[in-house]
Amino acid sequence: MKKKNLLFSIFLFFLFIQSSNAQIWVLQQEGMGNSAVYHFSFINSTTGFASCADVGAGMIYKTTNAGNSWTYVLTTSLGAINDVRFINSLTGFTCSSVGEIARTTDGGASWSIEYDDNNNTTLNTMNMFPSGTTGFASGFGYYARSQNSGNSWSKSTLTGTQFNNAVLSSTKAIICGTLSGSNGYIWTTTNSGSAWTAAEIDPAKYLFDINFIDANTGFVCGRTGAIYKTTNGGTNWTSFSISANDLTSVYFLNANTGFVGANHSGMYRTTNGGTDFTGCTVTPGILNNSISDIYFFDANNGILSGSAGVYYKTSDGGLTWIMTGNNLRMNGIDFPNSTTGFVVGVNSVAQRTTDGGANWMLMSVPLGNDLNTVKFVNASTGFIGGSGLVKTVNGGINWTSLTPGISLVNSIEFIDENTGYFGGTSGSIAKTTNNGDNFTTLSTGLAGFINGISFPDANTGYACSSGGNLRKTTDGGANWTALTSGTFQVLYSINFINVNTGFAVGAGGTIINTTNGGANWSLQTSGTSNQLNSVKCGSNTDCLIAGNSGLILITTNGGANWSTQTSGTPQHLRSISFATKDSIYIAGALGTIIKSTDQLLPVELASFTSNVNGNNVTLNWNTVSEENNSGFEIERNSFGTGWNKIGFIAGK
Repeated sequence: MKKKNLLFSIFLFFLFIQSSNAQIWVLQQEGMGNSAVYHFSFINSTTGFASCADVGAGMIYKTTNAGNSWTYVLTTSLGAINDVRFINSLTGFTCSSVGEIARTTDGGASWSIEYDDNNNTTLNTMNMFPSGTTGFASGFGYYARSQNSGNSWSKSTLTGTQFNNAVLSSTKAIICGTLSGSNGYIWTTTNSGSAWTAAEIDPAKYLFDINFIDANTGFVCGRTGAIYKTTNGGTNWTSFSISANDLTSVYFLNANTGFVGANHSGMYRTTNGGTDFTGCTVTPGILNNSISDIYFFDANNGILSGSAGVYYKTSDGGLTWIMTGNNLRMNGIDFPNSTTGFVVGVNSVAQRTTDGGANWMLMSVPLGNDLNTVKFVNASTGFIGGSGLVKTVNGGINWTSLTPGISLVNSIEFIDENTGYFGGTSGSIAKTTNNGDNFTTLSTGLAGFINGISFPDANTGYACSSGGNLRKTTDGGANWTALTSGTFQVLYSINFINVNTGFAVGAGGTIINTTNGGANWSLQTSGTSNQLNSVKCGSNTDCLIAGNSGLILITTNGGANWSTQTSGTPQHLRSISFATKDSIYIAGALGTIIKSTDQLLPVELASFTSNVNGNNVTLNWNTVSEENNSGFEIERNSFGTGWNKIGFIAGK
C-alpha cells in the first residue's frame, strides 16, 4: 500500500489521476462445455483441437497452449461434432451427428462441407490413412470413404454402430463398436477401407475405444470393465478385466505403460502391458464423470478430458492428474499482488496461480457446496466464504475452518490485514479485528443476503442487498442506517472510492452512483438490461463493471457515460480483481478467467481524506495499486475563481 501526504493552503481541491487508454482482454482459462469432450487431435505439443457435442452446431475447440485454455472454432457443419482429425498443421476433418464431413486446409480458419448423408444419420468416428489421400468415416449402419484427399466421398453399408478407430498402416485400420447393441465387435480393413471384415470380440460388452501402439499391439475397452489386447494386429484378442464401470478410453505410451479411463470410476494405469492395472490419483475425483479421451505429449506430460467438459493434466507420467481447467461457474477472484491470485466457484472448486494467471492449480478447500467469495490480505493469508468460512496462512496449501457466527458467507471486505467484514444471510455481517481469531456479529437491518460490502475508511462502510436495499455505517459497523437507492432491483456489488463517491450495480443493467456519501443516488444509463455482477473503481471517474453474457462496461467520467469493451467470451462475468502491477482480472461462468494489462484504471484508491488546520489543508490518500500512473495532479479553486494546478505528486 502506498501513502501520499501534501500540506498547502486551499479552499477547494481536486485530485486528477493521469492515465492512458486501451482495452485488451486475454483469455487465461475457460472450460470446455458441459458435456463430453469426445476426441483430441493434437498437431504438435501445443496446438490441438477437441470435439464436443454440446458446444453448438458445427463447433469444436482449439488450444495453442497444450490445453491450458481453449477457444471456439466454427466448422460450418449443422450437427454436433463427434470427431476431429488433423493430418498436418493445415489439413483437418470433422464428422457430425447428422452425417456431415467438413474439411479445413488452413489450420481451422475456414471449413467446407465435403459430404452430407442427407438422412441425418450419425457419423461417430473418422480418420485418414498416412498418405492423406484415402480416408473413412463411420457411425450408424454405414461408412463414407474418400480416395481424393477428402474432396469427395462415397457411401457404403457397414452394419452395426461404430464408436472409434485406429489406423495401423498405410492400408490397414480397425474400428470398434457393437453389432447388435449389446456385443463387442471390431471391423478390419486391409485395403484402405474398400472393404471391412467384422469379428465379435465380446458377446455381451460393446467396445467404446481402441488404441494401437504399433501395427501389431493394440487394446480395446468397453462395458463393465472389459479390456482386450492383441499382439498380432487384431487377429486374436486376450481378455483382461478391471474392477470398474464402463471403460470409455484407452491410451498406451508404449508396450508396457498404458492408461484406461472409466465411467464414474477414475483412471487406471498399467506398467506391464495390461496384466495389472492400478488406480491413478485424480484431483478432484471424477466420480461423476467419464473419461472421454487421453493424450500424451511426451512420456511425462499428458491431458485427459471428462464428460462434464473438464480436463486434467499430468506431469509425472500419469501417476497423478490435476484439473487445470474447469467448466464450473467461478464466483470470486482476488489477487493480493501481481503474480499471486485465487479464484473460487461452485462445487467447492478453488484454484490459485503464482505466475500471473499463466497457470492455475487446484486447491483443496474443506468447504462443501458452492464457494461464493475469496479475499487475501497478502500472498499468504486469505479467506474463502461459502457454506462456512475457511482461512489459510500459507497461500492456500492448508485451510482452517472458522466460526464467524453467520450461516453463509457471501461477501468479504478487509480494511487492513486485521480488520475484516463478512456478509451473510438475513442482513448479518461478521466482523473481525484480529485476522479471524474472533468475530462479532453485526446486524444491518436488512432481510436478505449481503451481496457486497465496501469500506472506504476504517469507520465508514456500505452494504448492498436485494430490492435495491442499501445500508451505511459511520462507526465501524456498530450501527447501520438505511439509504434510499432509487431502485428495487437486486444489487450485487458496491464499491466506494472514498467516503462520498461510490457505485452499486445489479439486475436489469442497474447502475447507481452517489457523490455525497449515499444521501442521494443517481440512476445511470448503462445501455443494457444484462445483469451486472461486479463493479470496481480506480478513481472518482474511472470504473469497470462486469456482467452477464461477457459484458464489460467502463466509464472515464464518473458514470456520465458508459462504453463497452470486447471481453472475448460469451460467459457470464461475475467478479473483478485489480492486481498491484499492471493487471486486471475477471472471473465468470464455465471456468472463465480473463486478464487485461492495459486499461483506463491506473489507480485503485483505498481512501482519500483531508484535515483542515487554520489555512492549511492536509490531503491524505492511500492507493492499493497504481497501474500505468504518471502521477497525481493537485488543483485549487479559491472562492469560485477557477481551478489552478498547484502541485504534482509522481506516481509509483
